[in-house]
Amino acid sequence: MFKKFLPVFDWGTYNALSTLSKAGLIGTRLTEIPPMPLVQNGIDYFLEYRETAQRLFNTITAHGPYYPLSAPVNEERERALEAHLKAISNALVAGAQVYGYHLGEYLCNDPEKDLELHALALEQVCKLYPTIIFAPETSYTPFEIGSIEEIGYMIEHVKAKGYENVAISAQLENIWMREMQVAEGKIDAEEADKKTNYDFWMDVLERVYELSEGFLVLKFSQCIPFKKGERIFKKRAPLGQGYPNLEPLAEALSDFFITTYKRGRLLSLFIYTGLPEVKYRDSITIYYEVMKRIAEKI
Repeated sequence: MFKKFLPVFDWGTYNALSTLSKAGLIGTRLTEIPPMPLVQNGIDYFLEYRETAQRLFNTITAHGPYYPLSAPVNEERERALEAHLKAISNALVAGAQVYGYHLGEYLCNDPEKDLELHALALEQVCKLYPTIIFAPETSYTPFEIGSIEEIGYMIEHVKAKGYENVAISAQLENIWMREMQVAEGKIDAEEADKKTNYDFWMDVLERVYELSEGFLVLKFSQCIPFKKGERIFKKRAPLGQGYPNLEPLAEALSDFFITTYKRGRLLSLFIYTGLPEVKYRDSITIYYEVMKRIAEKI
């Protein structure tokens, strides 16, 4: 699964087939298949994706479609699972090593029931497709499933059944919004950003590490939280125009990636998930900010 010589971390962004060559040209080391191409195309698309991506990148990941796996109605849940299974099959054809997906909003009257249904679905896909790592993604709002602890519960359930092909997909700005209580409206983004330091990020990263298997999947995009009705939402922003501040995160990541590399258990991935029009520029900027710090420390 791994190449002989590994970098401290693989980096890149999401790409449809049409942008793979551009992403490879600028030197990114990974690509992620976005949700829509994953479900809209036929087998030839994914065979070509695999052929091109394996030439250009070290790692291929996939982002599953937004189908809820905890619907209280059995028929709806089964249709959602069927759609995911089709997407997983396509991802495997395309050469994906990791399949990340959103958990969505709480749909049952009891949040514990949502977690149970998601854990059972995760167990099922891990059993059916043992060669790919499944990575539920952290969410930013308390209205959605996806805290580090909730995903930890799901992973613990699956591992207790004997399946190891599971990890966490850590969308870092989501974790920031949730844990700094920005998404609850208890603090505004600017004030929360001032309180977000190196120690905050190191604590988050270590907790994520403990839930990782094979691949450490980290994602990031700055965002602008905004209120609509009674809820707080996020809007992705170009790097330098949103929250949280990159500097303390880059400093923490540089130390963390060095430590993780020395531990030797995981291949670390950093995936930029920002706006399409700036995704390559911002990916390179983040890579530079982290790597220049690593270069000074190794």
